[in-house]
Amino acid sequence: MSDWTSFLEIVRNYEYTAPEPEAPKALFTLQVGDILLANWGYDANNPHFFKVVKRTPKQVTIVQLKAKTVSYTNDGMGGKMVIPTTEPATWSVWWDNNNNDNGEPVTLKKKVHTNTQRGEYVELAYYAYAFKWDGQPAYDFCWH
Repeated sequence: MSDWTSFLEIVRNYEYTAPEPEAPKALFTLQVGDILLANWGYDANNPHFFKVVKRTPKQVTIVQLKAKTVSYTNDGMGGKMVIPTTEPATWSVWWDNNNNDNGEPVTLKKKVHTNTQRGEYVELAYYAYAFKWDGQPAYDFCWH
């Protein structure tokens, strides 16, 4: 039997086995009690924290939380590292139409969106999105 005949025999008897598909990554699904973080700013980083207080299939109600400084950075930009507190904020740049500066907690109702890499999130504005907070202090700075 020649090499060519052996090769043809191998090709005829070959059975392709498809590889097992990879399991999809677990994406974050927003739930009541989750803390969200929105980092935004032009020539700045303005972290804002929110807590999910109500959830429907398409919408969340979130309350903005005050931030607490846990350390300062030495980067020449006056930066600091912040984490959320349990105290709700009573003033925000994210005012909803029904909110005013009356001392009540800042409460927003937002549509839930999905990102294929990170899971569910809310859009606060065209330039700011809030994703589930990873538990690490957030960098807060402005060079102005």
